[in-house]
Amino acid sequence: MLITAAKSLLYHTLVDDVYFLIEDDAFPDHPDLPDICHCVNVRNQDIFSPSGPNINHYYSYMTLMRAALSKVIPDRDTVLLLDPDTIVVDEIAPIWNFDIQYHYFAAVPETRNNDHTHKPYYNAGVMLMNLQKMRDDGIDL
Repeated sequence: MLITAAKSLLYHTLVDDVYFLIEDDAFPDHPDLPDICHCVNVRNQDIFSPSGPNINHYYSYMTLMRAALSKVIPDRDTVLLLDPDTIVVDEIAPIWNFDIQYHYFAAVPETRNNDHTHKPYYNAGVMLMNLQKMRDDGIDL
């Protein structure tokens, strides 16, 4: 699934780097991926404080990693985060070029509300993130 998603991304845009956040070492250097693709093993990262709030029962570890991307990928100011089951079928430059200068991220509101609380919920599978603003404002983990 990851190879298909990566190839669909590479086919529909010019990118400098592609980072895959994985939770194991099973996918480090796949021969079908070009050199601009990098795998980052995020398993057992020392990012979330053990004395902090236990939010793991609300969110998966990989979902929580989104809040830590400024530390996981420290040499990038902006990232477009795509879940591995996302297939790119058209040019994504309009998403990449979306102005988030004064915002931490851009995402699409989820149309369904599974817990019926009517709280705002965003689809985290496609997010444009301003990592530099997160670092500047001190909200990175």
